[in-house]
Amino acid sequence: MVSSPDFDDDYLRVEVDPYVKLYQMGSRLEGEYHLGLQSGDLGGLPEGDDRAVFRFEGMDEIYLMNGVGMATLDDDCPRDGLARI
Repeated sequence: MVSSPDFDDDYLRVEVDPYVKLYQMGSRLEGEYHLGLQSGDLGGLPEGDDRAVFRFEGMDEIYLMNGVGMATLDDDCPRDGLARI
């Protein structure tokens, strides 16, 4: 993760450098994320050869967070995407 329109750079890096990791597990995608004080798990499906849709569930300090997202894939790693909380 490089930037977010919803969080400033200080928040994104308050604990660790922010990341989103997706792994191909058979026909599904699984992974994890950490940005700011939020962290959790991802799960989803590839959509064609260059896109993935996923859901995420995690915590932000004491609050449950969840939503859906989309990522454009470039070979072995996501290039860009959008997540809705």
